[in-house]
Amino acid sequence: MAEAGKTSEEVRRRRWNWIGHIMRKERNDDCAVALGWTPEGRRKRGRPETTHCGRAMCGEWRKRKETAQAGKHGVLYAMQLQTERSGGETSKPYVAPGTERFKVKARATPVSLGNTKEGFCVVISIAKTDSGRNTAIFVREIDKDGLGVGEPFRLATSEFKHLWKNEEVEQEKIRFGSVVKYAQVGDEYLFRGNTKCQRQDVDKILLDLSFDDGVYRGIKDAFPEANIAPKGSKGIYQNCRPKQSLCLVSLKYGIIANERIRFKTKLGEHVNLKLNCRENLVLTTAPVRLQLSHASDDDVGEVALVNMREPEYGVRSPTYQAVCEGLILKLKPKEISIDEEPVEIEDEAGHLIMVPGNVTFDTGNTGGTAISNKLVDALGLKPDNTKKKKVTIPGDAALQCCTVPIKIKIRGRKFPVNALVGAVAPHTDLLIGMDIMQQLGDEGYSLQLA
Repeated sequence: MAEAGKTSEEVRRRRWNWIGHIMRKERNDDCAVALGWTPEGRRKRGRPETTHCGRAMCGEWRKRKETAQAGKHGVLYAMQLQTERSGGETSKPYVAPGTERFKVKARATPVSLGNTKEGFCVVISIAKTDSGRNTAIFVREIDKDGLGVGEPFRLATSEFKHLWKNEEVEQEKIRFGSVVKYAQVGDEYLFRGNTKCQRQDVDKILLDLSFDDGVYRGIKDAFPEANIAPKGSKGIYQNCRPKQSLCLVSLKYGIIANERIRFKTKLGEHVNLKLNCRENLVLTTAPVRLQLSHASDDDVGEVALVNMREPEYGVRSPTYQAVCEGLILKLKPKEISIDEEPVEIEDEAGHLIMVPGNVTFDTGNTGGTAISNKLVDALGLKPDNTKKKKVTIPGDAALQCCTVPIKIKIRGRKFPVNALVGAVAPHTDLLIGMDIMQQLGDEGYSLQLA
């Protein structure tokens, strides 16, 4: 009994626990990662310190931990101390040469950053994670003149975290087009503060894009080793590490539905990817056609940000899966351009053609959609002169107008209406009234100036 008591006391002193039929000591938190699985998918055996794989993983884990702690508490966050030489005042924040016009709201002053590169970038996409509680931010570098250059990259928090909490994004007031400061530490791009510079609009960002500098005509140009699912199927994948994981791909047309995007590239590739972009995510189950500019194959036009994601750790056969992290569009999917929205109309033979004239969306037109006599003749339509409708136009002037049945197409939807002939303003050929815009509004569309 005395011997058993000594044994029990020794077990308590050494903090051993019963695991099945084997008595083992509780795990060492410093080596928690090393006690997991090997890259080959096998359970590690023995103490981490006594196995070759364990020693390697412990060393790598400690190295990452020290790097993170150095980033959080080291030179990147070191405030210049008040000294007698400075008279009790802190030094001014460091400003990189050529970027004096950008004013940064820096909470910390970098001192000696060694080989660290600093610069400015513009936010081109804010994407959600699978859970929706976190956010990923993607940016593109800008030069001293504010012009976008190079490939896009992912912006990490100042604490080396790739995922931002949604509250952090709001706190830093990061939006699409925000100009922010970053510091490159190794392969990481860390957020260093927002700026007081005016946000760049989508036209400015698109203007800086070029096929010669960070934009691709198709998936095969961006990811030569990628496998694209056949038309009607979903996904893009590849089995080897891509040269770059983030690429901007030019679009020819696109449709959003069920949190996915189907689009065609300038190379004619049909792609179906998961969509994570918060700015352009549409939750409706009905397909929404993107409003894209009519750019030639030599022009970039609107683009999608495609990310060939890293495979999960420990997978025996790693596969890189592509997702769409962002869309850079002149108009959001649910915005109708008052001045530039393309509208199709049926002619006498029933063929859909682009309206040969000026189209205007008028929210004040409650009388109905109207068409000019010139357009009626051009389409070969036959108005019903026996039936006339009295309408009031701006200025309280009353008109007796005959009607003609027409079919117009906006964003993939057809609208059959009886259009008022001649009830249009000068230099207008087709006036879209509230009879059509109300239907678009019921589906969540809004009107925006071009």
